[in-house]
Amino acid sequence: DAKSYSTLLDSASSDNLSKVVLLSKIGVTKAKTGFFGGSDAKLLESEQALRNLCQSRGLDLSIVRAGILKGGGAGEEGNDFGLDRCFYNTLLDVVEASVTMAHDKFTLGLDCRLGDCVDLPNMFTQMGSKSSFEACAYEANRIVVAGGVVAAALYDEPIEFTVSAEKAREPPTMEAWREALARLTSSSSSPPARVDVLAK
Repeated sequence: DAKSYSTLLDSASSDNLSKVVLLSKIGVTKAKTGFFGGSDAKLLESEQALRNLCQSRGLDLSIVRAGILKGGGAGEEGNDFGLDRCFYNTLLDVVEASVTMAHDKFTLGLDCRLGDCVDLPNMFTQMGSKSSFEACAYEANRIVVAGGVVAAALYDEPIEFTVSAEKAREPPTMEAWREALARLTSSSSSPPARVDVLAK
């Protein structure tokens, strides 16, 4: 809520703080308000409270959105991302472990879209893709999403974008992220803008 956000911002150094980056869920801006709005309505209210607070304090707000998260290995010696057994061994479900490892090996590309323009499908569709590491718009790799949060923090302008999965064996570099965000903001007059970054 607004009080929690205010407390959090108060704990940061006002001299150094110029931007807030929020990691949120896809589809929140389309949530219905009121009693039947569900959890997304609460998230929408929370986002609006943060927007208002940032505006009152003269802070930029960037929002990075993602749907279902997969992958996320922390890396190992000689490899900064994925394929870390210490993480994968904590996954007791064999299917989840296999999908997580495959996602960190083959689905590290970036499909980047301006705004909140990807809808989360119904539960049956989500269940159908649970055991797959194929790239789809409503899923994203944790490694790539984390890179997006860092890129949003480093980007000169406030921006809201959605991160989706794409096939690649390496995640986008910070330079690739900067180029992708620049292309999104330069094409903001003709939404939905979309940038694919395919690593090697």
